[in-house]
Amino acid sequence: MAPINVTEMNSEERQQSRIAMLSKAIKSIAFKKQQITKEFQKGDEVEVAMQEYGFIGSYYTATIICSTGAYYYRIKYKNLLTDDESEPLEDVVAAAEVRPVPPHQHETISENGFRLYDMVDVFANDGWWFGFISGKIGEEYYVYFPTTADNIAYPSDVLRFHQEWSNGKWIFLPRWGRIFDFLIVSHFFVQLNQIFIITLNMAPIEVAENNSEQRHQSRMEMLSEAINSIAFKRQQITKVFQKGDEVEVASQIYGFVGSYYNATIVSSVGAYHYRVKYKTLLTDDKSAPLEEMLTAAEIRPLPPHQHETLSENGFRLYDMVDVFANDGWWFGFISGKIGEEYYVYFPTTADNIAYPCDVLRFHQEWSNGKWIFLPRQGKIFDLH
Repeated sequence: MAPINVTEMNSEERQQSRIAMLSKAIKSIAFKKQQITKEFQKGDEVEVAMQEYGFIGSYYTATIICSTGAYYYRIKYKNLLTDDESEPLEDVVAAAEVRPVPPHQHETISENGFRLYDMVDVFANDGWWFGFISGKIGEEYYVYFPTTADNIAYPSDVLRFHQEWSNGKWIFLPRWGRIFDFLIVSHFFVQLNQIFIITLNMAPIEVAENNSEQRHQSRMEMLSEAINSIAFKRQQITKVFQKGDEVEVASQIYGFVGSYYNATIVSSVGAYHYRVKYKTLLTDDKSAPLEEMLTAAEIRPLPPHQHETLSENGFRLYDMVDVFANDGWWFGFISGKIGEEYYVYFPTTADNIAYPCDVLRFHQEWSNGKWIFLPRQGKIFDLH
């Protein structure tokens, strides 16, 4: 990275810690869905949080053309053009990829400009790219982009302070000193003291004697953070699905994040969308299977069958599992066992519920065109 001017009170160790913390926070924000707290109308100006590989962490201005179903909009981009560059690009995007245009910021920029570690957006390549100030040389600010690992210098007139749309209002955090005093408030961040309260109020858990209470709490927190990160991420687009393919849809609707529903591909819609028919979800009048249009980043193949992989001893404490409930598979981890039933804790909903083993499966992740299968808790804590 470019040289960074750091005051004497910020040691190299503290600087590296803050850079790592900011990088992790920005990646979490960039991969999350936008909160659906506003219904947009034809003509509204919005920003689209891009979810295509290589563009995650960027925001592009667009105009609403019309709504398409309950959770989609057809939009026209302001700066992106069709392949032949003859007219503005139009696209169908999920409501969870759209947010209002952030308020103008000229009056909020201090006379001293931006400071080290400020979270900012940079206008480049026709959109706003999310990063943080990593240094300054002359009149140019170096910005580090965690989602692309680039560190590039820009003049101040193409920078703006980053803002997040949360609970129907903009969260504006211009100064780095405030960033390290608290975690950004949204449904996918949980303060550590809240996690501690949740685990204390859970059902009784059988913990092996060699796992101290401190180690148990640490593992609960680690698994909760890991599962939240996985549940809110996009699925890797490494496979083109065909009509008739059976798939799983990673639901991104508020209250259902961390659940997976079996579906069949009806057709492809453009380069990055599919129409699917659910296997277990029905229309409102329950007369037919529900059909829906989804982004490719919400779809993955069906995980392989697992009967042959289950050990005679069943599941173990902390195993990452999916539970079949409410017509879909819900992602959590084993928090305890009473009798023949396993308690499963779901970090995305903060529920802790007992289930028989016949509705559980080991959780698997689709990565680089193959399934990652981690059935044993001992292996989970060996991996980053």
